[in-house]
Amino acid sequence: MDREEMLNLLKSPPVQITMNDGSVWTIDHSDHPTCSDVSLFFLKLYDDGKWRHVNLPLVTMSSVVSVAPTT
Repeated sequence: MDREEMLNLLKSPPVQITMNDGSVWTIDHSDHPTCSDVSLFFLKLYDDGKWRHVNLPLVTMSSVVSVAPTT
């Protein structure tokens, strides 16, 4: 996965990312994602009501798919 591919997927959120460690992240437009050449950065609202910064290195992603509903 490179930056251009990630930016194209982020145009139609939500996007589901599976990491090499098995963790799964779902990102939508309200998470304010940005992507550099090496990492995806976004804000995530946790169950305790606090926003936290998340950094996911592109090289450790095993799967990235758009889960946007099709009509």
